[in-house]
Amino acid sequence: NQPPKVWFPTLGKTVRCLFKLRECVEAGAFSHLAQEAIINCTNSLRKASEQINAKKGLVHGHLFLIKYLLALRSQISVLNISHLQQSQLDFSHMKDVITSLVGGKAS
Repeated sequence: NQPPKVWFPTLGKTVRCLFKLRECVEAGAFSHLAQEAIINCTNSLRKASEQINAKKGLVHGHLFLIKYLLALRSQISVLNISHLQQSQLDFSHMKDVITSLVGGKAS
């Protein structure tokens, strides 16, 4: 199960690692390792999003983050990882971004 080559590198490496680990370690250990890998991947995605915000604007940075967090979530669901702590991301501010995108006001 290979991730697409167009994924952000950290996401692709995390997903490949998780698929390999799942076959090699006991379920409890895997859940713990998966939790750490997902936290690190999410932090990397956030940092990259902040860099994109600075270079290309908030819309691009936010869309980048949304795209790759959704990809990560879909891969987590395929792995059937249980007992993961849910981290909350606040996307309430995205309503204005999406409204401006739909309205054609974003650059």
